[in-house]
Amino acid sequence: MESPIVASLARDVDRLVVAVHRTAGRVHGATIRQAVEPLGLEEPGHLVDVAEFIAHGRLTPDVMELRFRYDPHSAVAADGAVIESHGGMNGRRPSAPLEDAVSVILGTRASVAARLWPSRLDTELRGAEEAVAAATGALTDHFVRLPPPDEPAHRLHHLLTALRYVRMDAHEVAWRAEGLDREQILALTAAWQHPPEPAVPAELLQRGLLDVDGRITDTGRQVRHRIEDATNRGCAAVFDAIDDLGRWRRLLADLASE
Repeated sequence: MESPIVASLARDVDRLVVAVHRTAGRVHGATIRQAVEPLGLEEPGHLVDVAEFIAHGRLTPDVMELRFRYDPHSAVAADGAVIESHGGMNGRRPSAPLEDAVSVILGTRASVAARLWPSRLDTELRGAEEAVAAATGALTDHFVRLPPPDEPAHRLHHLLTALRYVRMDAHEVAWRAEGLDREQILALTAAWQHPPEPAVPAELLQRGLLDVDGRITDTGRQVRHRIEDATNRGCAAVFDAIDDLGRWRRLLADLASE
């Protein structure tokens, strides 16, 4: 499958998954914040993105690390400590406050998904299920073991989340193949997408990927484009597994974001 098509599909998957999270936060933010207060949290933070794992007793430190591999370690560790202290890590039974908070997060997510995507979603679900059946990756393998929700719209969001994780996993494989670590890919991507930042990792300067002012070089752009192409190749198999990809792609593009 051509790289631009894979990238376009990935953007739609990302758009739809994020739309549900953002709308849930905007419409039900007060309810969610109230639910996490007994945990000592003012905001749900990282809890939002691991609620499914907690609900099914599948959250581990490894899953936290994989899910938030691009987030500041201190923030992830702080939220992880709260979750662990309430029994939400390594298959332990969650405390009542954590169980209630997770229930609220998933319930509001289901409500928002159903409001955004009110149709029967038969074709969208079938295509997503075909894609997820071909999905693999470090985080993806953990997520696909979770039972998906029964409600059609919430189920579709769950399956699209799995496809989003496929890309996250493929992206890491691609940048590691270029000899980069987490800090270096973050710095290279920032320079690729935005004005330069003052801190330039020495390794990127030595390899000629950034200049002394933090601007990305032609060599850096070539590496970053190779990473995107490799990421797309790593994701192509899941979309190739969809029987009626053209129709699935059109229907996915038509689903609302807000």
